[in-house]
Amino acid sequence: MTRWLGYAALAAVLAVGLAVAADKDKKDEPKDKPAADDKAAKAFTALQADYDKEWKDAGKDDDKRKAVLEKFSKKFLEHAKANAKDDSAVLALEAVLQAYSPRDKVKVRQEALDLLKKEYVKSKSIKNVLPTLARLGLGLSDDAGALEIVKAVAKDHPDKLTRALAMDELSNSLVYRADVASNLIRNESLRSRYEERFGEDFVKKFVDSVDDSKKEAQGLRKTLKDDYSDVLAVVDDTTPTGEGPRVGVKAPEASNDDINGKTTKLSDLKGKVVVLDFWATWCGPCRAMIPHTRKLVKANEKKPLVFISVSCDEKRDTLDDFVSKNDMPWSHWWDGPGGKAAKAYEVRAFPTIYVVDHKGIIRFKSVGFDDQLDSVVEKCIKEAEADSKKKD
Repeated sequence: MTRWLGYAALAAVLAVGLAVAADKDKKDEPKDKPAADDKAAKAFTALQADYDKEWKDAGKDDDKRKAVLEKFSKKFLEHAKANAKDDSAVLALEAVLQAYSPRDKVKVRQEALDLLKKEYVKSKSIKNVLPTLARLGLGLSDDAGALEIVKAVAKDHPDKLTRALAMDELSNSLVYRADVASNLIRNESLRSRYEERFGEDFVKKFVDSVDDSKKEAQGLRKTLKDDYSDVLAVVDDTTPTGEGPRVGVKAPEASNDDINGKTTKLSDLKGKVVVLDFWATWCGPCRAMIPHTRKLVKANEKKPLVFISVSCDEKRDTLDDFVSKNDMPWSHWWDGPGGKAAKAYEVRAFPTIYVVDHKGIIRFKSVGFDDQLDSVVEKCIKEAEADSKKKD
């Protein structure tokens, strides 16, 4: 059984989905739109809470986790069927898709996909799950059914903004696909691990898609800029493919309060090497990186290195609680979902890591952990120290 965002992500995805849905309704829908069904929304919230409790109770027992997923996938599907006209129906179907990979060939997942395709392609609420569908379709899940839905929305949805959002998410996910594939090309050990998990044929196909993915993303950005700029702002000409800040360019400014309340700006750290690690506590690969980060920070504690973990968790309290229970002796920012720093660096997946050298130039970027991180940091530190000695 494979989870796209990892087992513990499901509750967080649902919570964020509701927050995003509420926010978009405020911005995009007419003020006289009828209020959502409070009964259905409360039922969905209660279902979330029940899932979260039972998942935590299951601990690390795989059999118990499997039972929880089976139980709640059915419950989420039942909620969607019983509350078809409420926004929470689409979010419930999203939860089912998140629980399993297409490779699991689970009946309840296929039912959720079929229901989305049949009933919601032209609905107002479909926009709330486009990011998930696009990522499932173009990421390592390789979910042809999810991709078909996003493409259908981009082509046929009656609302122009929703069509634009679908194209935007397709472009973002194509760039993410290209980023991951590029990491696999230059990192043989990482590629070997992926081949063991997904098979050599799949990884080869994924890796070979780099150029096509970038080209398709660029085409979508051009269409958005030419035909949809009246409803959706498009990334500026400095990043025409939506790839975000690139290696070799000046790092965008970023600032935030750390968990101790101290405000820090990236520009204030000039002269030091800065690692920006965009993550979330529910992200399995992010948590798996913590022991490595601890060693990296410890090894360079007397050197010009600042490691900043930028949390994109929904709640600040979640970050505070996690850090208090784990040995993570470095800087922590809480950016929240879709925060200013994540937007500036166009973060689409976790972890996304940037290394900024002592002159403020991006020297490294990876989506997911890349074992070249240490060598890049070491090289940048030596350069910073050499320049400091020259000044002295």
